[in-house]
Amino acid sequence: MSKVCTYCDNLAVRNVIEGWLPSLRNQYIGDVAVFCYGLSDEDQQRLRIAGAGLLIDVKPAWPEDGFEHPDWAYSFVRSWADYCAELPAGEGVLIYDGADVGFQGPIGHLVTQMDGASHIFMAHEPRALEDSPSTMHAIETVLGPDEFARVGKTLKKKQLLNSGIVAGSAGVVGACFSACLEHMRACEQGIWCAEQAWLNYWAYILHPGSVKVAANKWCYDLRFYPWTVDAKERYLDKAGNVIPVVHAAGLVDQKLYGVMRPMKKQYGNV
Repeated sequence: MSKVCTYCDNLAVRNVIEGWLPSLRNQYIGDVAVFCYGLSDEDQQRLRIAGAGLLIDVKPAWPEDGFEHPDWAYSFVRSWADYCAELPAGEGVLIYDGADVGFQGPIGHLVTQMDGASHIFMAHEPRALEDSPSTMHAIETVLGPDEFARVGKTLKKKQLLNSGIVAGSAGVVGACFSACLEHMRACEQGIWCAEQAWLNYWAYILHPGSVKVAANKWCYDLRFYPWTVDAKERYLDKAGNVIPVVHAAGLVDQKLYGVMRPMKKQYGNV
């Protein structure tokens, strides 16, 4: 079964085909799964040609799931829970963002390290939960005003976890997603970062201590950490080391290089 996964919609498909998949294939020879949200048969065939070994066609969660409008965030979490349930519980799985992640170094050993892992590993940001109003609002909605008043002061100072990478053994990751599904309905629609909000909810409310912070190099967020580019258009960290996995979240208006260059194309800014 596939171990490295991403998700892809109409906006991200070009970058996944031209950036994410080719850069990953230069560094990793194992199976790859892509969760497809509303993609045409043609785009799915292009993903196969680019190196996706398994395509999972995901439908929006409505109306049979009780949603008044299509809810893709719920579909994200549900599809990951279903996928992990099909894997052996001890098998490692890595879920990466697709639209804004590029690979510059080997990750095969990271996949192996996730086999049998008892924790979930996630990226983090150098800011607190209180700096993400949507995340705090989602948690407050589920907890209710009284419980949130009791824990909110401590909670808001917790480090904000980022869903750029979610890794661990399939049993642990699947249990996390399944638990999040049970709570998502309590939060009104329109919170589109819900998958990140719910992973923070899992980490700090449902199962404190269950999440460990992944080393920066495995999902290096260019918004927050220093970087340079060498003559080969490789992203380097402050010490001059090649960054294995680059996360260019929110940087579509800036000049991008090397493995991240295709990200510009999906927005029409070549």
